[in-house]
Amino acid sequence: MEMSKTVTLTTNKTVKIPAAILKKLNLVIGTKFDVDVTSSGIVLSPLVEVPRSQAYFWTRGWQEAEKEAEHDIKAGRVKKFKNMKALIKGLST
Repeated sequence: MEMSKTVTLTTNKTVKIPAAILKKLNLVIGTKFDVDVTSSGIVLSPLVEVPRSQAYFWTRGWQEAEKEAEHDIKAGRVKKFKNMKALIKGLST
């Protein structure tokens, strides 16, 4: 889904994103972006708004832990317990 357009930085320090790109990416007025500077130039990435109460779950650390847990589950590195007492006992072994 690559698309390339030429834009101009205005005296107001703004860049107008062409309508075709807005439509293709479903962007609307008020969309917030991450702005990253790379060795290739500037990268704008639309942000997805997350409720404050869920923000922690989308941190890099939490997402890395989720991936690690998924790998453990797929590799069979999990145990099932019949009850809480058995689970607690299993933690100490």
